[in-house]
Amino acid sequence: MFCYANVANPDDVTARLRASADHWCPTIGMTDEQLAKRIHSDGIDILVDLAGHTAGHRLGAFCYKPAPVQVTYLGYCATTGLETMDYWITDAVIHPIDTIEQAVETIVRLPRCWVGYQPSPEAPEVMPRPSDAVLTLGCFNDRTKVTPRVIAV
Repeated sequence: MFCYANVANPDDVTARLRASADHWCPTIGMTDEQLAKRIHSDGIDILVDLAGHTAGHRLGAFCYKPAPVQVTYLGYCATTGLETMDYWITDAVIHPIDTIEQAVETIVRLPRCWVGYQPSPEAPEVMPRPSDAVLTLGCFNDRTKVTPRVIAV
């Protein structure tokens, strides 16, 4: 397995992923064209995007079509809009069969939820609900999106 890692600040998770890879290629500092050439020269058959249109994505490299089959999955649950992206892996919960999608990719729907999750062993224990709390909300998003305006809602 080849991993192309666009990671500015590597951490313990990065180290675990790197240890699982057969080949690891840091991509910080590479242009999209340089990355696409590297992927092509590595002889990748199926290239999987895990970011979609999120911060730090490398969709520009996918525009060069460096692999014969290109797939988007996991990091963004919408079309990339790239004609060079062949497949979009989603599921029948997020995108039911009768949903009309404006996607350029061929949609591949998994029969069950497309996100597998297991809490980190380092995660703290779940706290009991405060007795005076009417409603407790949690946000599992980029912290820069949690603004005073959002909190006021």
